[in-house]
This record gives sequence, structure tokens and C-alpha cells, in this order.
Amino acid sequence: MPEDLSFIRGVTQAALHMERAGRGGRTVTTITLKPEIGQKSMELMAKAMRQGLGCGSHIEDAKIVIQGDNRERAKIWLEKHGVKRVV
Repeated sequence: MPEDLSFIRGVTQAALHMERAGRGGRTVTTITLKPEIGQKSMELMAKAMRQGLGCGSHIEDAKIVIQGDNRERAKIWLEKHGVKRVV
């Protein structure tokens, strides 16, 4: 992966939530990061997660949104890339 994702190690906490409301019945997983990272870094992280998990992703209201209920897979991916606490 050509992008430098070292900024992910600075994330101390990531909260994963499954949502369905307001999305036409489709399920998504939202990821909120603390401390918040910049827009460009979020876009790089969403792209890396999209490639690593094999699902769609985008940025919405300072959250990363990935398609489907991928909480377990996202947790493993985040821990692998150095996020200290995933809840």
C-alpha cells in the first residue's frame, strides 16, 4: 500500500457502531475516532479500509462509514494498524 498510514498509531480509541436507520434498510458500520484526525487522513484511512476489507467506504459527519455489518473485521483491521483501543 503506497500511502503512509503511520498516523493511525496516534488514534487512541475507535468506536464501532452498526446503523440501519435512515439508510433505506441497508446496514452500515460507522467508525468514530478519538482524537479526531484531519479530513485528508480520514480519506486515506477510508480508502485503506475499503481495500483491506473489500467493501465500500466513505466519510460522513467526521465518521468513516463502511458498507455492511463489518464490526468484527474492522476491529481486527484497526488493531492490526495500531489503534490502541477499539470499542
